[in-house]
Amino acid sequence: EAKKANDMEWQTYKEEVNTSVAANEVRIAELKAALKKPGNTFDSNYSKSIQSLEDRNASLKLKIKNYENNQTDWDSFKREVDSDMTELGKAFKDLTVKNTGHINFMGIKQKVFPF
Repeated sequence: EAKKANDMEWQTYKEEVNTSVAANEVRIAELKAALKKPGNTFDSNYSKSIQSLEDRNASLKLKIKNYENNQTDWDSFKREVDSDMTELGKAFKDLTVKNTGHINFMGIKQKVFPF
């Protein structure tokens, strides 16, 4: 039988994910702003990568919202969201590592999702 999260477990997890999603939104806005700064040059793949990050982050936000309505199997839901968060974190890291010569991310701290 599919296990559902208890209220406290769900609220805690939802807050953690929503905090990370909000931090990602800030990072995405900063990446977009850097694209528009005079003197910065980026290839079209960089813009597409930022859009991909934004889409994936929005998808994660939607999953959290939809779980609240549907209450599917908690363990599989949590595994899927954790996996998505890990992949998104790697995508952010890959993007910033590839472009460290162009943008300084030293002031931006992203919470690493605990596993």
